[in-house]
Amino acid sequence: MYALPIAAVVLGALSIVWFFLYKRISKYENWVLALYDFIVYKINTPFAWKAHLEDIQSVYRKNLTARHCEVGVASIKQLETGLQKFNPSQKLDFLLLDINDHPLERSEAILKGKFPTSNVQKLLHDITRPFSDDMIEGISPKRYKSVGLNFVLHCIQGPMSEKGLNVFRSLSSLLANKEEDGEDGVIFGSTILGAKVQPNWFGKYQLKNYNKVGIFHNSEDDYASLELVLHQLFQKITLYQKGLRAFFVFSKPKK
Repeated sequence: MYALPIAAVVLGALSIVWFFLYKRISKYENWVLALYDFIVYKINTPFAWKAHLEDIQSVYRKNLTARHCEVGVASIKQLETGLQKFNPSQKLDFLLLDINDHPLERSEAILKGKFPTSNVQKLLHDITRPFSDDMIEGISPKRYKSVGLNFVLHCIQGPMSEKGLNVFRSLSSLLANKEEDGEDGVIFGSTILGAKVQPNWFGKYQLKNYNKVGIFHNSEDDYASLELVLHQLFQKITLYQKGLRAFFVFSKPKK
């Protein structure tokens, strides 16, 4: 009778402890990444957020390009199936963007191991802030045909009307455009909604505790507020919801 609630409490506590360790660990060993992936994709995604790894991987398969910027890289597991479309000898242009050094270094090593001839760059940056001219000058190419933003937005403080505007405006400056690059770049990914959703008991537990300890900041994030921000900034938008996760693909920033 009490087995499931007890299991939820144990798993929830484990994941909270893990996220604090994850932010402080000095080196991203294989076992560290494996544990991260297990909690994020094997526990929380299917049981708390009522979605699946395949849902986000399908978005990557459809939208990932050889000129790509990945935001909030973590273990780059979300990229795995998308990368299968490329030949190991193919030269890719990848920009890895995060606020932490270690996942950038680890992800760079993984990508260079899979695609030795590729151009893989790292950028330490807070995406709620605009890119400075010096930052843009330091990367090549300057614009990307795809930008991945997965498991990031719900971790940023502030209402969607503020953080969404700041993040999407910042990232749109990296997008390729048809006039200069031959085609328009796309931003794609997902975020976990915390408002006006119908979570199960495990999802409620995780949302409450993740927001309480500051892992998430999504207690006011709902589908309508995300949709409003996207329509304010972009001309072409695909937005849909599975479980507690909103999936998006958008392009053509408004002038």
